[in-house]
Amino acid sequence: MSIIVTYINPNASRKGMNKRGVFFLVDALVAVAILIVGLVLVLQYAEGPKKDIDSEVRILNSFLTTISSTQMQELDDNYAYHLINNSVVDPEVPVYIAIAQLYQIYKSGDTLEYAVNLTKRVTKVFHNESQYGFYYKINETYIYNQSFSTLNASEKRVTLQKMTFFTYTESGQVNLFGPVTTEVSLWIR
Repeated sequence: MSIIVTYINPNASRKGMNKRGVFFLVDALVAVAILIVGLVLVLQYAEGPKKDIDSEVRILNSFLTTISSTQMQELDDNYAYHLINNSVVDPEVPVYIAIAQLYQIYKSGDTLEYAVNLTKRVTKVFHNESQYGFYYKINETYIYNQSFSTLNASEKRVTLQKMTFFTYTESGQVNLFGPVTTEVSLWIR
């Protein structure tokens, strides 16, 4: 067995020790920084892929954005052409506003069917989705609903609302109407 004895000369220059101490400190700080960054990256991806925004929220948001930005004349639909050709709606208004105008102007009796039929046409994407229930409501009036009876039994329901004001001409007079609150809801059956 051998014993190693190290002798530190007290008269040796302290400059060399200070340099070694600084290098050691910098080296330790770099190592800690690398460990922290590595730990953050590992923990971020250790949970697995983050859950996206619910698909139902994306579907409804996309639907509202689409009908708010698509003009009536851009719809490829015979019923929309019929409403435009008979001057029932302005071809340059967005579909969202056209439905609200049809609701306001023709909300009594059979003429509410204009709003109902146009809404059915623009919501036909939901008609074939057997897993979802859907409704479209303006100012507490249900314009269209699909599988409404399954709403209360649903575990998950997403509702988005959009509010706006608009003008319409009736008997030669321009009227301001609003706020119009449109609510769309989607739920899993």
